Amino acid sequence: MIALIADGERGMRTVLRRVLQQLDVEALEAENGLELLYMLEEGSAKADLVVVDIDMPIMNGVETLRAIRASEKYRNMPVVCTSAVGDNSVIREVIEIGVSDLLLKPVRHDFALPRFRTVLRNADRRRQQAPARAAAELLIVEPDPNFLAFAKPLLGAHFEVIEATSAPRAAMLFQERNPLPRVVLLPEALPVIDELQMAATLRRIAAKHKADPPEIYLLTNSDPIEPYKASQFHGVLRKTFVPEQFSSALERGVLKLVAPIDRLRELLAGELLPEVLSATQQTIGVLTGQDATHLGPDETARLELPVRSTLVLGTAESGVRLEVSLLSDESSVLRLSAKMLGMDVSMDEGAADVLNELTNTVAGRIRASLLTRDLDLKMGLPSGSIDISALSATSWSQVAAFRSVSGEQMLVGLRVLPES
Repeated sequence: MIALIADGERGMRTVLRRVLQQLDVEALEAENGLELLYMLEEGSAKADLVVVDIDMPIMNGVETLRAIRASEKYRNMPVVCTSAVGDNSVIREVIEIGVSDLLLKPVRHDFALPRFRTVLRNADRRRQQAPARAAAELLIVEPDPNFLAFAKPLLGAHFEVIEATSAPRAAMLFQERNPLPRVVLLPEALPVIDELQMAATLRRIAAKHKADPPEIYLLTNSDPIEPYKASQFHGVLRKTFVPEQFSSALERGVLKLVAPIDRLRELLAGELLPEVLSATQQTIGVLTGQDATHLGPDETARLELPVRSTLVLGTAESGVRLEVSLLSDESSVLRLSAKMLGMDVSMDEGAADVLNELTNTVAGRIRASLLTRDLDLKMGLPSGSIDISALSATSWSQVAAFRSVSGEQMLVGLRVLPES
């Protein structure tokens, strides 16, 4: 694996290079962000990881991170920022842009090593789970020129479309392709070779080529379909000249696309939760200058916390909204505020704003993680409140609780809101 390190200080580049060597990562060095971007774009380094310092000459770390995230080619590149100054506004900015992790200088070897290991592991997991981007070929057999003209542009949004108006012509086109088309749409009542015979013929051609059989779908106006006939196909698509209905059936039946709200629930129940944990720990650690320990399920379930700050990601128009809440108790919020602001404050004179700032930062990290999975949820503004009665962890579908070294406790709760 290869990492690109951009830092104006040669000594710091050496420290980071030695840390990465412990992970079998070769490090190439640049003195500023512009030089790093040049190395990426010229192809002189096929990097798996980028490490940039916030404070660099010519092009600083924030500008470099923004350029990487704006690039279609590199927007999912794992990027770790380093900084000698814990400026809350800058930290919040890089988190919202989409930093993978942030290390405060001086960088300690024993502290940085597991952080880099986690970043690389998460990046590798996302690469393995990323869907294939190459457009697959789809063969549509359709004698009706009107329906063919209607369906082709809708299919072309997802596939490279090959068309045929007869079964014999379709069979010849199918066996000439290399690789063979992955998806085939067959209408009912085909002349010469009917749809069942045609499906069997295409499967025999695939077997002759030692290829996987195609996914064959039946285009029909009939309702209901005879069970035996339906069983010979991967699925059934209703013929319609309503674009929204045909596209919806295509996405559900052929592309197996998941609605945004279902996709979000799936992510929260699986791969996103570890990133929520690390984002919250990192936010608390960087903004307050102390480590936070993740609490186990039993201790989390016993927490009842009355102070809450909530931010909603997404809009009703997007079809999915995620409520992000940070819960704590008043004494914890006051102590955290004193650490962050450098002075004692009351709940009415700044402490509630600190909790809102923490919520905003954690939500920004969650949004950045969702963006890497092609789910863009717009951010609102956090709102804080002291509830009349304490809320328990069971109020949210996904929760994670933390306790700082000095005893402050905090719970992050995530809940998918119903569509409205």
